[in-house]
Amino acid sequence: MEVGSGIGNFKDFFPEILTIDIIPSKFINISADGKYLPLISNYFDTIVCIDTLHHITKYSYFLEDALRVLKKNGRLILLDPYNSLVSTFIRKKFHHEDISEYPLAKLVIDNARKIGFSLTFLDYLEFFAYPLSGGFSKRSLSPLKMIGLLYSIERFLSIFKYIFAFKYLAVLEK
Repeated sequence: MEVGSGIGNFKDFFPEILTIDIIPSKFINISADGKYLPLISNYFDTIVCIDTLHHITKYSYFLEDALRVLKKNGRLILLDPYNSLVSTFIRKKFHHEDISEYPLAKLVIDNARKIGFSLTFLDYLEFFAYPLSGGFSKRSLSPLKMIGLLYSIERFLSIFKYIFAFKYLAVLEK
């Protein structure tokens, strides 16, 4: 299941996935608020949230409901903005969203642990490639053929990820 499906890009790769978004559209299966998932308990193996959590007010309600609908050993995969020194500076200058509203990765993970999740994976990603690709906007600051090189540079500089990262990837298990 994907929560916060938006225009349904994930379905292009996994056509069988159940998609949920608060805004009804032809791209999603269920229109619902992520805080209150209208689904049966202990049913899903995996929930994926890509750039979603920071849009859910009171995300702790979502975490509790995700825990409810996941099977034992089910996983919640979160890819969301990370407020590093560099990303915070750049987002304040160039991003349309108010980053002061972004939940901090540590806070999200601490809250998830308190309600019963365990953290099985955590990494900080997207130093140069993401912002230079234009992120989700259509205005790329780098030619597409440069993205591979940028990712190579990111791997090389991964020791500085806490300073440069724009995203965090967390896998939480029930």
